[in-house]
Amino acid sequence: MTANPNSRAPQASSSKVLGLQFPVARWVQKTTRRLSIGTKISCGYALALGIAVVGTMSGMLIGDYYHYEAMEKEEDAREELRSLHDLQTSLLQLIAHEEQLAYSLKNHHIWQINYTNFIKHSRELNELLFKFKSSEGYTKDSKVKELSEEIKIGDHISKTHYLFLEKHLNEVNLIALEIEKYDFNSSQFEVAQKHLLNLNSADLVLEANKLADELSELIAFSYKEYDQAEREVVAAQTLRVRILTASILMSVTISTILALATIKMINLPIKKVTAVAQKVAQDINFDLQAPVTTEDEMGVLAVTLNTLIQRVAAHTQELSQKNQQLLQAHQELSQTLQTLQQTQAQLIQSEKMSSLGQMVAGIAHEINNPINFISNNLDYAKNYTQELMELVHLYQQEYANVTPLIQNQLAEIEFDFLVEDLPKTLESMKIGTERIHHLVVSLRNFCRIDGDEMKFINIHEGIESTLFILNHQLKHGIKVVKKYGDLPLIECYSAQLNQVFMNIIQNAIDALQSEAMERDKQIEIETITVAQNQTQVKIKDNALGISAAIKGKIFDPFFTTKEVGKGTGLGLAICYQIINKHYGQIEVNSQPGLGTEFTIALPIQQPHSPTADTSEKLPSRV
Repeated sequence: MTANPNSRAPQASSSKVLGLQFPVARWVQKTTRRLSIGTKISCGYALALGIAVVGTMSGMLIGDYYHYEAMEKEEDAREELRSLHDLQTSLLQLIAHEEQLAYSLKNHHIWQINYTNFIKHSRELNELLFKFKSSEGYTKDSKVKELSEEIKIGDHISKTHYLFLEKHLNEVNLIALEIEKYDFNSSQFEVAQKHLLNLNSADLVLEANKLADELSELIAFSYKEYDQAEREVVAAQTLRVRILTASILMSVTISTILALATIKMINLPIKKVTAVAQKVAQDINFDLQAPVTTEDEMGVLAVTLNTLIQRVAAHTQELSQKNQQLLQAHQELSQTLQTLQQTQAQLIQSEKMSSLGQMVAGIAHEINNPINFISNNLDYAKNYTQELMELVHLYQQEYANVTPLIQNQLAEIEFDFLVEDLPKTLESMKIGTERIHHLVVSLRNFCRIDGDEMKFINIHEGIESTLFILNHQLKHGIKVVKKYGDLPLIECYSAQLNQVFMNIIQNAIDALQSEAMERDKQIEIETITVAQNQTQVKIKDNALGISAAIKGKIFDPFFTTKEVGKGTGLGLAICYQIINKHYGQIEVNSQPGLGTEFTIALPIQQPHSPTADTSEKLPSRV
């Protein structure tokens, strides 16, 4: 099989449509050329999912990293506060016990207790000072560096206060050791007490106050660091949320782009093959060939279609040759059959048309009205459908991020195909109704009983004919009251007008017969002239009437309140069409329990008549 050279052009245009002018895009097209449709879709979903996973994990890792650093700073500040508070407390306790040593010398037992506490707190103070000095501006295993102000104060404490306190504690310990050697009855206690009081002098208090002030400053710095660390923790959590949100949005965007690209890669070859198939079917042009742009299922389909077109072209040519031969034989037979057909038509025409004409005219008339309803309503349906589609597209534009439930429902009903196919369906229905309408008009024009023009008739005769046909139903206790006015002849189609009378009176009979009534059953028919060129026919029954909800629907096609099999719902709809055709109007007045009255208004002379005044036209419906 040889492909049409013209099929190369769509290949080049497809690259432009899909934006495949760039090297990377051309590489993607070349790589995916031989992949099946299912594999292409799977790869697209896998790539989109991978981007989502990588983006989410990256966001979590980055957020956790900054969150961990902030927590490190917060723990560092908390550790500093504990250490400084312990140092401050230990210093105060040591000074207090040192004072108690001097005043408890006379009681050896109390002095031993105070000295033991002094030794304990002095060791604690030494340990805390050594720990503070060894940190040299760092805590938490040297992972978080302190501020320069803190380092300066800490260095001053380590170099100045630490040495002073160490020297002072050594002197106190020496005096305490000497006291242990004394005899507690000796006068040497006064000398020892004096030495202890001299050590616990104003210099010690001043040094302790300076140290306490500097510790307070460090505590204030630590509180600031703690507050800053808490803010950084919150900022890290916010950063993680933002990164996660950004990664998810990026993933959704990339997924959408990939989905659209995948749809284009799949949909474009389908459209091209479909366009070629439709073009071949419409134009009967078997020289067309579908472009083969891929080697997947669509490529196989395009090759198969091209093969089918070529085979159909060959078969069509063969049939054309045989058809020419048959035409020659047919021409010979047609001359013989023509004489037989003319004779047969002349023999059966007179017998057939008298009965068939009435039946076909009636059937054509009954079919034409429902088709008119369908045809008229199709225009409304098309407009309503277009408005609904515009509303749906507006929802899609305003609410792009739809829920998974809505997305699944859109995929299940094939929404894009529905939007594309529904107008075509309505258009095909419209074409079908027009064809049926033309066929019905042709049948009616061929078999019209009333003829092509309206005639002036006495409508009383039509009413009487209708009553005569229905006389067998009126015998069952239904009284007919006639109030005929002095009416002129009315221009109309008599058979159609009789059908209106038949339907309305038949409905009144059915309503009276279906209800058990104690009062007499009655149908009243009144005709009057209400204007110079208008008459009215009123048909009233005394049945139970109809509700307001039903009254608004009685002229709708196929609406009926009768049981299944007893009514089609077309009688009053047809009546409405007939009265409308006569430039008249029909209205119903009914209340539950008070009966129903139909009022038919008809012009005496139709507006299209040469002598009629067309300046006033009756409304088509009330």
